[in-house]
This record gives sequence, structure tokens and C-alpha cells, in this order.
Amino acid sequence: DISSSESRAIDAVEWRLTYEAWRVIVCSQYMVAQLVNDFDLPHDKIDMVPNGVVIPPNPFACTQDRQHYRMRYQPFDAPLLFAVGRLVHEKGWHVLIAALAHLRHTFVHTRLVLAGVGGYRDELQWLARQYDVLSAVTFAGFISDDDRNKLYASADIAVFPSLYEPFGIVALEAMALRCPVVVSNTGGLREVVQSNRTGVLVSPDNVDAL
Repeated sequence: DISSSESRAIDAVEWRLTYEAWRVIVCSQYMVAQLVNDFDLPHDKIDMVPNGVVIPPNPFACTQDRQHYRMRYQPFDAPLLFAVGRLVHEKGWHVLIAALAHLRHTFVHTRLVLAGVGGYRDELQWLARQYDVLSAVTFAGFISDDDRNKLYASADIAVFPSLYEPFGIVALEAMALRCPVVVSNTGGLREVVQSNRTGVLVSPDNVDAL
């Protein structure tokens, strides 16, 4: 969405930079297509170098440590969902909150930890209140890498319901800590996640699918 004056200004600067640059490096085939289609950038000017992550060690010394940490967020014998990223509309968190409300009809004590900061937080809290799931959502704000890894390693599922995503390194971070992933079938995420092999892909902006 580049309807605002600020977005149009950024778009113009990005076009100029890609035009003037000798080489342009992007992190996914999705971004290659974006630059070719939106900026008329020639293919032979673009290098695609996918992101990677260093596989971290298990953040817990034993199963008991994991369970003790998990109980901070999920005191019940029920699913714990984890999501992390900027709190902005294009990350699709509103879809996740609506889906959580549906899930709790069947899995009553399902809980969600949503980590990150951004201007969309108040709206998401309002939405959670409207769906009557505010008590089931922990808005964790900014978290350290250590806490992020512990949440990946103790959650049942990491969920990334983005509407737009150039790459989606969060999915790699989750997989590196053996956390199953459910992601939107959009952008770079569908290059990171192989459907029903390394994760589950769902239609973006679709509460029922999620």
C-alpha cells in the first residue's frame, strides 16, 4: 500500500536507488519479481541471496526447565501459540486474534504470546477484547533473543499470518528450534516453508483457513 505521501516518497527513493545501483541484492525470488514488475529492473542486475540463521543450542537444560518457563504463559495443559514481529497491519495479527477466538471454542484454554512493538498494538488489544480473548493473549512487547528462543522452544506452534512478507526469517528461526510453523502462503514465506513438509501454508487474510 503506497497510498500515503510518505509511502510514495519512499517508493520513489527506492526506485531511484535501484536505478542508480550497479547491483541490487534481495533475499527472495518474491522480491526479485517485485523489482522486475514494479521498478522495471532488469533481471541481470539483481542477485538473490536468501537469509539464513545460525541454529542455536537448545535454550533449556532439561524438560523440567522448559515446562517451568512455559507455565509463565500457559498454565493449562493446552496449546501455546507464539508469534513475533512488528505490530503493524501487514503482519496479519488481526487475522490471528480472530482465529484464536474460533480455536478456543474447541481448545478452550489455548493461549497466544504475541511479541513485538508497533503502532497497531492498541487496535489489536481492542480487537482481542471484542473477540473476548484478551485474557488469552500476552502482548509481550520487545523481548530479548534469549526469551524469543525460549518461546520458540516451548510453544506448540509458531504462527506468522502475514498479508505481505518479503522473506519471513522468523519462520527459519522457529524451525531452527524445532517449533512447528503455520504461515501465510504469501511472499517469501512460501519459499521458506514447503507445504505440509516443513510447515503448514494457509491462505492469507483468511480466518477460517488459519
